[in-house]
Formats: sequence, C-alpha cells, structure tokens
Amino acid sequence: MIRRATPDDLDALVALEDASFEMYRITRARFARMLLHETRPVLVLDGVMMDGTGPRAPLVGYVSVLARRGVTEARLFSITVSAAARGRGAGRALLAAADDAARSLGCTSIRLEVAASNDAAIRLYTAAGYVPVHTWPDYYGPGQPGVVYRCRLNRDTVTAPCSTPTTRSSNG
Repeated sequence: MIRRATPDDLDALVALEDASFEMYRITRARFARMLLHETRPVLVLDGVMMDGTGPRAPLVGYVSVLARRGVTEARLFSITVSAAARGRGAGRALLAAADDAARSLGCTSIRLEVAASNDAAIRLYTAAGYVPVHTWPDYYGPGQPGVVYRCRLNRDTVTAPCSTPTTRSSNG
C-alpha cells in the first residue's frame, strides 16, 4: 500500500535512508519539513501487516517529490527501496506514485538526477519512459557524473508510468 507519509513515519524514513545511502542523505530535520509541506509529498510503501492484528512491518520504500505552485515541472528528489524488497516491483510502484503525485500538483513533467553508474535505477527510469536530457560532470563527486532524466506526464493516465515519448518515422 502506497500512502502519503506522516510524522509518525519519521523514524522509519530516517532508518531506510541511512540503510540505503552512504552520502547525500536526507536529514531527519529535512524529512520533518517535507512531511508538513503540501507540495513536497513523501510517499511510502508500507510493509505487509503481520497477521492484520500486529504492528506494521518496516517501510519497504519511499519516494519524495518536490513541486512549486505555478511551476509545471516537478522533481523526483529521492527514491529508495529496502535491500530486501529490491527486484520485486516496489521501485516501479513508487515511481508511478511519484508521477501521479506530480500530476495531482498540476505538473506536466517530472525530472530527476541519477548517478551515471547506477545501472539498476537507470533501467527503472528508462522502462517508465524517462529519457536522459543532460549530463553533469562530477555531479556526485570527482569522476562521478550525474544524468538528468525527464518525463512528460500523460495527464489522462493515472497510476501508470510517464507517457512514452513519441518518435517521428524516417518518412517524415
């Protein structure tokens, strides 16, 4: 189940962040501010309820989206899935939820930055219709370029990846 995070999720978000990233982590204070901001949704994928009566399992993943009123392009700020849940569709579900959140905020496109060496993330974004638009040399440190990906959002489709870019045939 994907839902908007609440302040009750703060500890779990910080734990997931710390387990997922060595550098450039979102701080507890920044998460707390994002959770209170209407145009900066943090969406979480809940773990499975144990037997329906016990406590909720730890978060499987989260995605954060940044948008500004009057601006038509959102930014996928961060996305991660716990190591145990990778390769099971959680990333695809969170990415689709980010696209939906951007649409609901009136955005017509969404962009993100990713390390050029992060093959798994690049496969995820490409499969969802994101296309590379720019490379920033040394974005993640010396010799570690970042690639900007963008996707135009299909405003008529909800809970689906970005619209696939159209291409012209060689016949014109």
